[in-house]
Amino acid sequence: MPHEFSREVHSIMSNKKILVSLAVAVSLSSSLAGAQTRAASSTEAVGLEEVVVTARKREETLIETPVSVSVLTGADIDAKGVRDLYDVALFTPGLTYFDALQNQLGTPVIRGISQTNLNSPDRNVAVFYGGVYLSNLSATNLELLDLERIEVVKGPQSALYGRNAFNGAINYVPASPTYEFTGKVVATLGSDNRQEARVVLSGPLSETLRGRIAASYNKSDGSWRNNAEPNAGLGGYDTKNVSASLDWKPTDAFMAKLFAYHTDDLRDSSAAYIIPALNCGPAGRPLSAYCGDVPYSNNLAANPDALAFSRKVTLAALDLSYDFGGVTLTSQTSLYDADNDNASDNALGLNGGKGFVYNIVNVAAPTVVLRQQAVPAFTGSGKTSTKTFAEELRLSGKLGEGLSWGVGGFYSKNDFINRGRLVYDGRVLNPGERPQSDIFFFAAGFGAASVSTSPITTMPDLSRFVGTDKQKAYFGSLEYQFSDMWTAGVELRRDSEDRNRVNEVVGASSYQQRTFDYTTWRTHVDFTLTESQHFYASVAKGVISGYFNGKTDAVAGNAVVPDALQVYNPAQNKTYELGWKAQWLDRRVGTELALFYIDYTAIQIPATPPAPLITNLVQNVGDAIAKGVEFSVNARLTDKVQVGGTYSYTPTYFAKGTVDAGVLRYCGGTSTTIPTAALGFCPSALFRGATLPDVSGRPLPRSPNRLASLYVAYDTPMNDDWSFYARADGSYTSSTSALTIGLTTIPSRTIINARMGVRRGPLDVSLWGRNILDEKFVSAVIFQPPLNATNATFTPNVSQGERATYGLTATYSFGAN
Repeated sequence: MPHEFSREVHSIMSNKKILVSLAVAVSLSSSLAGAQTRAASSTEAVGLEEVVVTARKREETLIETPVSVSVLTGADIDAKGVRDLYDVALFTPGLTYFDALQNQLGTPVIRGISQTNLNSPDRNVAVFYGGVYLSNLSATNLELLDLERIEVVKGPQSALYGRNAFNGAINYVPASPTYEFTGKVVATLGSDNRQEARVVLSGPLSETLRGRIAASYNKSDGSWRNNAEPNAGLGGYDTKNVSASLDWKPTDAFMAKLFAYHTDDLRDSSAAYIIPALNCGPAGRPLSAYCGDVPYSNNLAANPDALAFSRKVTLAALDLSYDFGGVTLTSQTSLYDADNDNASDNALGLNGGKGFVYNIVNVAAPTVVLRQQAVPAFTGSGKTSTKTFAEELRLSGKLGEGLSWGVGGFYSKNDFINRGRLVYDGRVLNPGERPQSDIFFFAAGFGAASVSTSPITTMPDLSRFVGTDKQKAYFGSLEYQFSDMWTAGVELRRDSEDRNRVNEVVGASSYQQRTFDYTTWRTHVDFTLTESQHFYASVAKGVISGYFNGKTDAVAGNAVVPDALQVYNPAQNKTYELGWKAQWLDRRVGTELALFYIDYTAIQIPATPPAPLITNLVQNVGDAIAKGVEFSVNARLTDKVQVGGTYSYTPTYFAKGTVDAGVLRYCGGTSTTIPTAALGFCPSALFRGATLPDVSGRPLPRSPNRLASLYVAYDTPMNDDWSFYARADGSYTSSTSALTIGLTTIPSRTIINARMGVRRGPLDVSLWGRNILDEKFVSAVIFQPPLNATNATFTPNVSQGERATYGLTATYSFGAN
């Protein structure tokens, strides 16, 4: 391990852009702070801001919380330019964000425990906005508006938050109404036609009622050129948001809080492309995989007619609390409504946005090839909808001086419609013609609809899953303070989920229903050495729910899937953690250190089914281990200079005996096994009589094992009226594998942001830059079959991150501000 660690450190320090970021930070700090000459050493620096969090559903200071929590305050959000979950991940140790399929596959990853089953409706990390769980996977990465802070809670939190907090939770905490009237107007102009306007108003409405409202409009053309539409970019967006909250406190004992948020979000096609050819495979066999680093491309396009993504999301929460004197009753009622639509360019801009080249045939003679021609094709998961109602009741109190307790119940109902759609653009074909595709050849009933002269508005449903998830849970907690130094606690939760779905395209025969019951828990021991030195040890169990495979295997002649394999069961992890939170030098320096070990069992992985079935089924056939360290530091060097950084190192690996049939094709295998002639290219092992890829010892995919960030901030008066500030933020993400078997690598990247500005009274004007070194990087890779393929060849679909952007932001605050 020491040798491995030293190699990791050397790898970071040998990265030239990391060195550039360090040089920028040091230069900025030294040149600006140098204006103080040697007086800085004698200047009394003010302490760091004390942060209060609600990670355990109660208010407590960050240093007192016996959980690993990373926090971005409202000031951090503004200063760092945090807009969404991708930005949150840049500055949070142990958190990455993976997004592909034109913003439809958003997946936060905490501590390397990545999603092995991307088709699951559940994610390993729960995301909450104003206490409302964001249950639609395509609507978790919302644009942030008027937040007090963002909390990233790491490790299993299922005992507090339920099944989707399997390995952590992300809480967006809205800003509360103020006791005095305040307001703020923000305007931004920037590169790539960036325009933003934001208004916030807050204050008392009566002696007992306070209110707050915020609205924003944000648009950009995107930072990558679209070669199919030169006047438009890739990665653009047009977003309108509004949030409102009311706090009512008619008595000292009763409090009511109402919060609502709505977004209307339109996204252009993202910067993405398809690698046209594979480059490796077993000796003497056809190429079957892409090996090595995935490159970025400067030659990008998207069909101008494509609708990458549109969504409308409304959420609301009503929190009620009543203090009976020693016992408090709290209630949260929440509603969530998300509607999504998309019609993506399936070829990701291939041939200048004209699509894949197909053999063209006539419906009357589908085997006679008339010619070869590029034909645009559009695929989509819309129009989808998710509607969720949830209610939680909780009683909490204290017995004597040392014992705190809590009990409660939870209920939620989630109704959804998920679609899979495909259409070819008939405007480039003669009547009766269609592409000849062996991957999505037209099934009976879809032939006429699958070619359309109005492709975006007449996309047929190839699948339409309609279903309901109902969840009931009961929970309790006990915490006892043995002395001023020692505290111990335990949390326990019992969940029961009833899940069902039916594919309305197939009919009632596809109906599936199953109930999943499970118990989660967390226990901790805390040691307070001094008010500024806190230690904790914890063990926790998290669960991610099970779900459905199909009832029949169409590839095997609609053979019936055994009942036991029509579902896959919940996976679980047990996390063992030691933490140390400290403040130094009169709270001018704050540090956090966490060591953890994660035992991830019953992983949901596609695996070979028993004969006569052919199609891989998701099964609980693997285990994995993650272990690592997270560290963060913030230091107020003087009253003018603050610096800080984060670092996490989290190696992960699949346990011995773990196989993954889902990567057979990349190893030169058939749909069921690796043939003898292909052995040796990938490690292999026998599983149910089949030779399958052995992923034992391999890292989990899409889980960079090293993350780091640095910042330096400077703020000083220029005269009696004006002040100047500047800051630089850098983040590093190490390389990671795109597959469980390795082979394909997403390269490392370094992103540098910077901001400088001036203030005069209520006016603040700043110049800012994001990714100022214009790092061109691959952000995500998934594998899909080209529609014109003659067999099930899967090629890398590559998504790219935002290039350098710049802008000017002016803020005017008024009222008590």
